[in-house]
Amino acid sequence: MDFKDRIEMLLTLPDLYEESLVSRIDTDHHIRPISSVAEAFDGSLKTIKVEELERVFREVQLETVRIKKETGHDGPCNAHLFWAVAGAPSFRLHEDPYDILLKCVYGKKTIEIGGEVITLDPIYNPTVWIPAGVMHRATNEFESIMISFGNEQFLEDRWQL
Repeated sequence: MDFKDRIEMLLTLPDLYEESLVSRIDTDHHIRPISSVAEAFDGSLKTIKVEELERVFREVQLETVRIKKETGHDGPCNAHLFWAVAGAPSFRLHEDPYDILLKCVYGKKTIEIGGEVITLDPIYNPTVWIPAGVMHRATNEFESIMISFGNEQFLEDRWQL
């Protein structure tokens, strides 16, 4: 069973929808909650986002631990999954207030980072590091499943900004 099969199976679990962990990025680039399996698989053009993937898969949780250790980060590290078909919408060009590591686990993922377009794939170029404050967006030229690992701050640290 490949990772895509595991994600399809994951998206059939009602717990994800009850805990509001699944959302969609629509063609207007806005994110909206998905409330059911039927809505997740309704055939509309969208990117599916699953939050807190580190709570779902042990290997993803272990990856967050590795990333924190490797980067010397002492705050939380989250993992969000993005599943996009070719041509699916994504967030507009934006920046995150913390460092993120993008990892392509299925297909190919095109990312624009600071004006440069790169393509990630699970074998030859699976990851890219994006420092806080760098403008980026996914362009979704291909079907892909990507995990975004975020070295977030504690909420108390954000109050000091």
